[in-house]
Amino acid sequence: DHRDLHSFLTRRSSDLGHSVAGRLAFGDTGNDLRVFTIPGDSDRSRELVDLRSASDYEHAADLLLETVRAFTEADDARLIASVTGGRKPMVSLLAGALTFLGRSEDRLVHVLANEPFDSPSLRPPLYFPPKRQVQHRYFDPVSGKEKTIPSSSASLSLADVPFVRLRRLFANEPQLYRTRYSVLARAYALRIAELTG
Repeated sequence: DHRDLHSFLTRRSSDLGHSVAGRLAFGDTGNDLRVFTIPGDSDRSRELVDLRSASDYEHAADLLLETVRAFTEADDARLIASVTGGRKPMVSLLAGALTFLGRSEDRLVHVLANEPFDSPSLRPPLYFPPKRQVQHRYFDPVSGKEKTIPSSSASLSLADVPFVRLRRLFANEPQLYRTRYSVLARAYALRIAELTG
């Protein structure tokens, strides 16, 4: 249920010092948080919490393609998609959807944190920008000891991830963009095979 997730995210953000009151919204616009849902056991849908089956993977692929398509069909929108964090399959599917439908103005990016803020051993994890000063603990592999560092030492940078834009291969067949991820992937593979002989 979206209300439960909304309450959890609002509480958790507040606990971390981030006020999201009146700013955290669910919906289908670029300003909203979108929860992917798939058909449930009854007439209701259920949240796609994780990819645990081939069916979940297919639903996630289709939902990501649908989301990317909505942004890339809007002439007044520029899509900047991040591959930072999340599940590897979701990141792969997002990159694939951008390869299929991305335009010259769309970007695929990765957010990089300076060391040791990129370490999986960092506790508590970094939330940037920090609302309050936090001392983070991490394991230093050089000294073999646990060390601390203030959150004020963190910095982020943005790296563009190059990707091939295949959208023009079907410029005369835009109806293909409105299909399932797996169908579009096969269509691109066939078209590339035709072009490369």
